[in-house]
Amino acid sequence: SDPGNVGTIFRTGLAFGFKNFVLGSECAGLYNFKTINAAKDSIFKLNIIKDDDGSWLKKEKGKLPIYAANAQAGSNLEKIKFPKKFCLVLGSETHGLSALADNLVDKNFKIKISKDIEPLNVAVAAAIVFYRLNQ
Repeated sequence: SDPGNVGTIFRTGLAFGFKNFVLGSECAGLYNFKTINAAKDSIFKLNIIKDDDGSWLKKEKGKLPIYAANAQAGSNLEKIKFPKKFCLVLGSETHGLSALADNLVDKNFKIKISKDIEPLNVAVAAAIVFYRLNQ
């Protein structure tokens, strides 16, 4: 929901070679000043779809495996073998995934962190996942 996080995810995603992004209904606005400012020029180099009703995600279910970062459940990120093509779903660090996305996920994973800290900021978590996917 934070436009700065959305822009940071775009910029970081492009840095690691990811160019396709889908924004759900609960996501901050694509044309919000903070989104554009955080994304820098990456926003002009990406394929971005707005999926307010979840139709894109529903359509891809069964075509692409859907993985979700989930601080509460799932296998450790290091143990996941991602296929060449898949869909990665990220939610809010405060509220998690939307109910729609949560119902469509095939596999949850988590980033192993200390029990002394609350879940990571979603943009930081995205950067860790993008890095791991490029190894």
